[in-house]
Amino acid sequence: MMNWRVGVWTVAGLTCATWYGVEAAWMARRRGSGSRPLASERRSTLVLLGMGVLGEAGAVALAWRRPTVPLVGDRTTAALVALPAVWAGLAVRWWAVRTLGTHFRATIDVRDDQPVIRTGPYRYVRHPSYTGGLLAVAGAATVLNDVPAWLVLTGSTLAALLYRIHTEDTILIHHLGPDYTDYAATTPRLIPRVW
Repeated sequence: MMNWRVGVWTVAGLTCATWYGVEAAWMARRRGSGSRPLASERRSTLVLLGMGVLGEAGAVALAWRRPTVPLVGDRTTAALVALPAVWAGLAVRWWAVRTLGTHFRATIDVRDDQPVIRTGPYRYVRHPSYTGGLLAVAGAATVLNDVPAWLVLTGSTLAALLYRIHTEDTILIHHLGPDYTDYAATTPRLIPRVW
């Protein structure tokens, strides 16, 4: 039987290493255009990071208490359920970053040569990298195998993403105009065919 603490740290470590490794590789590879940003916003990035840290700390603290409220079977089963969700989420995020190519930025940064991307995962949702990130976090939270811990980690991530999506959509509508407004009117934000 797998020690659940080993499972927690293994999934968390693999998630973080892969997530940041893929993102760092794409940031290093992107050449970007020489154009200056029309709009740049960093507060929502800080909100994402802050809520991530608070959510992780709260979830781990809840999962260490006794008794826990199991999410799925035992902790070994939870780890086995978590890994496919984590890797699927990272794959969706990677697909989104790859589709954006040189237009990918870690912060909200609108440039004058920026088109509205409608290919790849952007055919299905406006913010697929956030969809992938949320799926990866929900998967990683599953390994804790505790309903309150899962709700805290997934909920804090979702709250931060909702703030980020609202901020990003507002900026993109303002700077990209009717092209983005038309895209937004026909493409869900985060979940295909739902919202």
